[in-house]
Amino acid sequence: MIFRLLYCVALFAITAQAAGAEEIRIGSLAATDAASPAAVVARVTSAYFNRINQNGGVAGHQIRLISYDHGGDPKKALDLTRKLFEEDHVSLLTGLDRKTIDAAAPYIRFKQVPLMYESQDEIADEAALKAATLGEYILNAKPDGKIAIIFETGKSVSAVDGFFYGLGAANARRMITNMLRSDEWTGNRVARVSGSSADFLAVFGSRAFQSDTMKQTVGLEWKPTLAITDQLGLAPAEGAISAMVHLKPIELTDDETLRWQRFKDELEPSDAASDFAIEGFLQAQSLTRILKQCETDLSSACLRRTYASEKDMRTEHIYVSSIARFDGTSWIEPTPREARAY
Repeated sequence: MIFRLLYCVALFAITAQAAGAEEIRIGSLAATDAASPAAVVARVTSAYFNRINQNGGVAGHQIRLISYDHGGDPKKALDLTRKLFEEDHVSLLTGLDRKTIDAAAPYIRFKQVPLMYESQDEIADEAALKAATLGEYILNAKPDGKIAIIFETGKSVSAVDGFFYGLGAANARRMITNMLRSDEWTGNRVARVSGSSADFLAVFGSRAFQSDTMKQTVGLEWKPTLAITDQLGLAPAEGAISAMVHLKPIELTDDETLRWQRFKDELEPSDAASDFAIEGFLQAQSLTRILKQCETDLSSACLRRTYASEKDMRTEHIYVSSIARFDGTSWIEPTPREARAY
């Protein structure tokens, strides 16, 4: 009786192990809401793997994406990373954002965890990028122009630095006539800097600060071209300029376009319409190729080596910035030729 019981337990263990071996497990961690780019990419990736599984998987192995939400808690992110490897037995991680990677870094380094396709939900410093775009535009539009700057204390350091970067240090010294910090003057700040008769007035800070400063231009004889980082609902004069930043569309090959058109019909309409859906599609394609090449050797070394050669660089976020102009009633968006990639 005891022998038969031990035999059944052993048989069950072997069967369970074999069942587990049928799956190739991939882990993902994020702090997301349903509409975030990371969540869209994860759902599209999972849908692509489901299609691969319906067609036999990778060398007969099903692919399973296991994802957890750490809620922005670094300790929870580290604990869930351990859980993915020690309990869920994933072979690699994908779609982690930079904060999550930093939180789990000690474990990732110690275990030599294969890490693929970092999530890029946000622009690293949108204000600086917009300000740099404004600086570069002003330099090209009027190389001998003069610029006055008003900036909000404590909330615009990166924007001011970006503006100087766009102009170039030497040009900034030559073109900027005066700068006023918000806490240096409690009255009409625009009137305060108007004595320079500069061609441009650049304003950096929160949307509320920019809006308030714009209103202070009304009634003054000085009529500079206003340069702001955000397209606010109103502008005091025609000709005001602002910077726009958006994600550069990913270009697909003809064959990929056909496969994408067939695949996206299987997605939820909201996911299919997302700018980040194609990113998930390309990442899933790339991960499938990596798994096929390492199908007999899912070691960290093979996965990391293959990822280095198979990574689809098109999924790296490239942001395009350009100048929008206010025509007196609305903001006029630029044509694609006017945009510049960063």
